[in-house]
Amino acid sequence: MTVVSVYLTPDEAKTGLTGEEVKARLTPDGLWNWLSGWGKRIKIILDYDDIDAALSNFPHLVYLSASSGHSNKDVSCVFDELGSDANRKKIAITKADGITQCYVEIEKWDDANEKAWLWVKVPSVASGADTELYLYYDSTHADNDAYVGDTNSVPAENVWDANFLMVQHQAGAASPIVDSTSNDIDMTEGGDPTYLQVGPIDGEIDYDGNDYHLSAINVFDAIVGTDKGTMSLWIKTTDSDPLNAMVVLSIEGAYMMSFRLGEGGLLKTYWSGTHTDAARTTTQINTGAQFYIVSTYDGANQRVYVNGVLETTDACNLYDITGLNRATGLGSHYTGTFGINANIDEVRVSKTDRSAAWIKASYESGRDHLNNFGVEQLLPPLTSVVLPVVLSSDEVLVRIVA
Repeated sequence: MTVVSVYLTPDEAKTGLTGEEVKARLTPDGLWNWLSGWGKRIKIILDYDDIDAALSNFPHLVYLSASSGHSNKDVSCVFDELGSDANRKKIAITKADGITQCYVEIEKWDDANEKAWLWVKVPSVASGADTELYLYYDSTHADNDAYVGDTNSVPAENVWDANFLMVQHQAGAASPIVDSTSNDIDMTEGGDPTYLQVGPIDGEIDYDGNDYHLSAINVFDAIVGTDKGTMSLWIKTTDSDPLNAMVVLSIEGAYMMSFRLGEGGLLKTYWSGTHTDAARTTTQINTGAQFYIVSTYDGANQRVYVNGVLETTDACNLYDITGLNRATGLGSHYTGTFGINANIDEVRVSKTDRSAAWIKASYESGRDHLNNFGVEQLLPPLTSVVLPVVLSSDEVLVRIVA
């Protein structure tokens, strides 16, 4: 049973309104918080316990399956309704008002196994209260091409704000791997990387130490202009060679804007171009477990985070890479040497220093720990009205029950 509350004047309550008349009245006024034309929806609640500060234009993962979110909710009803991969764009995600749509990138839609990975641009995420969204789905609706798209489409690129320079989901089945931002920094393989490995977010790519991907341009040029930056990735490795294990995002030499596996299985990050200016994790990361690693530079200090927690802060200067025109290497040095044996997922570079709250929320989102899901709701037909309750001389509350 669905119950909707609406205010009518006493005269209207006496004469009565049909359900369709009430629905027609509510929609233009914005009181009927249901996106017009859609038959079903589920509420998504982002748990504020993992949000340390308010966030804007946050790219949030919505993972759909028979076991999704913080409470392992079965939301396979979405796939039951849509019925095929071809219907994957017959969805919409809105803000809490149920009307204002958000941009959505479909990283992968797998109807056969009833799993989907969606990236949603959430305009505002609160820190003192839960943030609510609605997922609409309807097999009879037209494709929602204005707001929902596959990777490399315009709506999908709109998920990533202008500070993102490159986003590689590592989910493709072959070279090139495609950048999700409008910068289109796609990367071409060298060696023989193994695609479609099981990762923390859909697929990841397995590099064996001789494999790599290179971009045609230097991803990091824009960072010099802002004097700020962030690079991040998920990694799983048991590599132990500190001399040859370059991880990702190297542009020239071994120490310029890069991750590198160091002695004792600690990950080192560089922004300055000097090997003595490394910031190291305190966590050993070559244990074969998945780790989310982030390094930021704020104009004076580099910071390293592991699984959303700050571990190291070191002062350094930013290396001036202007005019180098180097390729950016992923899985190795830009020359294809110094490779690492590792599985790598969700590689991102930004021209701003992301906040600690943003980094923590990204970790929780990536491991599907932010979402809670409500029950499936159907569009109420609004066919019956129960007796009104008089609140004042000019206001009456009517409950419409479907």
